[in-house]
Amino acid sequence: MKDEIIVSICCLAYNHEKYIEKTLLGFINQKTTFRYEVLINDDASTDGTPAIIRKYASLYPDIIKPIFQETNQYSKGIAVSLTYNYPRVKGKYVAFCEGDDYWCDDKKLQYQFEALEANHNCSICVHNTQWIDKNGDFLDGMFPQVCFDEGIISAEEYIHTEIVESPWIFQMTSFFIRREVIDEYLKGFRHPFSVGDLPLVLLSLEFGDCYYLNRTMSCYRKDSGGAMTRIRNSRERTIEQYESFIKGFNFFNDRMMGRYKKDFQYGIQFAEVQILKSKGQFGEILKPKYKEVYKHLNIKNRMLIIFGSIFPSIGMKVYEYFHLRNRNG
Repeated sequence: MKDEIIVSICCLAYNHEKYIEKTLLGFINQKTTFRYEVLINDDASTDGTPAIIRKYASLYPDIIKPIFQETNQYSKGIAVSLTYNYPRVKGKYVAFCEGDDYWCDDKKLQYQFEALEANHNCSICVHNTQWIDKNGDFLDGMFPQVCFDEGIISAEEYIHTEIVESPWIFQMTSFFIRREVIDEYLKGFRHPFSVGDLPLVLLSLEFGDCYYLNRTMSCYRKDSGGAMTRIRNSRERTIEQYESFIKGFNFFNDRMMGRYKKDFQYGIQFAEVQILKSKGQFGEILKPKYKEVYKHLNIKNRMLIIFGSIFPSIGMKVYEYFHLRNRNG
């Protein structure tokens, strides 16, 4: 029993030479009463990332278990985690951290393990995450950006808050989920989202509620050049992203048999508004259909939509400057 792997850590790395050592140190410094493993996939990095991973794999062969791709799998449209990490999972629980982020509490895994062991009705455990910049300096931002009391967040409350009140509540470095969720992926679960964290949460919430620990135990590197940064860098990719959200919300609405229909319908309308903004069709957003979404927008976005509905070409230039160049949309 003492040799059993209890937690599997899934990590994706690509050209993270500047950051990967801190990520790996966050793994190996965990203080636990159980064994855990690190399943890391290097997606054919062209910098020194593989050498650093090999160094730590040789020092901690019972913990660090890498795969080194010869060609980049993400660029081929391959679901990297599903294809290379999930099938290797041995643990009862699964945690996540990409190669440019890191854990900042050496008891993170222990706290989350204890939380789910004590709360069998919960399928996922989360905690606070600090924003940092590409140099590692703290930014004035934190996940979550809404307040919760420590303890159980019901699936209903989580889904409503995530889709309607405050998108992207918790960051993936805080996710700690039961193995059954990963097994569902391996049985053939597929979703149309262009991102992986939201469907992972929604699928987890099919199995139970969420347990929230009010502790800051990880750091998320904002705009370090990852997939979401690249998506936000062009109008076409922004449209593709939100089109996938529309398909994804419809998919989960059907899968959950309409239980959260109102929330998913709001998410679809929100995605439609983002597409209309990207296309410069600001006047369409002022129609009654999008009244609820418009109410939730901040003042900057409301002003942009009103101004753009009167002067579309100028509004589009303003949108491109603030939402594409500065990635604030």
